[in-house]
Amino acid sequence: MSIRVYVESSATEQVSGTSSKSGKNYCFYKQPVHAFIGTSKFPEKIEISHDSADRALRPGEYTLDVEAALSVDRFGGLGIDARKLVFVPAAPKAATGATASAATTAASK
Repeated sequence: MSIRVYVESSATEQVSGTSSKSGKNYCFYKQPVHAFIGTSKFPEKIEISHDSADRALRPGEYTLDVEAALSVDRFGGLGIDARKLVFVPAAPKAATGATASAATTAASK
């Protein structure tokens, strides 16, 4: 099973503060993306986080590889560490015959 992800913008929102448990400062960057989960026709809006704003995904389509993020959680169940998810850029879509013909005609003029 693969999960398709669509990114509209590389904009992020900074989240920072001080942990009430440890007293340590934290900072991360949230980025909204859309994921096509299962056989759904429509994407679900989700948020992914990054250590820095410059690590945000660029706009486009990605395939989500979850294998590297799988682990056994502290209760002995299957866990997913969202920080280890791998976003693989989707291959560019091939031009249709009509589009390719129009591009070839325009280029020859």
